[in-house]
Amino acid sequence: MHMTFVGGFAAGTLTVASHVIVSHKGLSKNLVVNFWPLGTVWLILILASITRATAEFTNYQSHLNYAGSMVVIALVLWAVYFFKMIFA
Repeated sequence: MHMTFVGGFAAGTLTVASHVIVSHKGLSKNLVVNFWPLGTVWLILILASITRATAEFTNYQSHLNYAGSMVVIALVLWAVYFFKMIFA
């Protein structure tokens, strides 16, 4: 269930928001050419969902802290990259 919410819905929401931002700003090619920021966010979210899914088998609270921290880091990276686009 957490794989769906953390990995799927968060990543899907950020992907749609990214597409809307670049479309409204007329920067569609920018996202295709410079994909690393969104790819990094996706990678971090995937790692966070795997960390959350494996928390049952290891130190539970520690893994939850790691997973939550990774999601926050991914959101901050996304916001920094796309807010630069919005306000440029």
